[in-house]
Amino acid sequence: IAIAVVHFRQGLQGFATLDPETGSYGIEDIKLALEFIDKNVKEFGITEKIILVGENDEACALHFAFDSWKMDAKSK
Repeated sequence: IAIAVVHFRQGLQGFATLDPETGSYGIEDIKLALEFIDKNVKEFGITEKIILVGENDEACALHFAFDSWKMDAKSK
């Protein structure tokens, strides 16, 4: 078992943006963490499934970030 704890910007720093191009910095933080985990998970001996867990607002942010990350991966 390997555990990765992801911290991301919350509140005004994470979710208040006037520029639609940049989106949400909190979601971008999570997407970068997911990308890192996806690329490096085998280095930690994990070869099968990854389980993503969050509570309350973290779970919502994780859900939106994961959906966005999947869509970004499909478009590449």
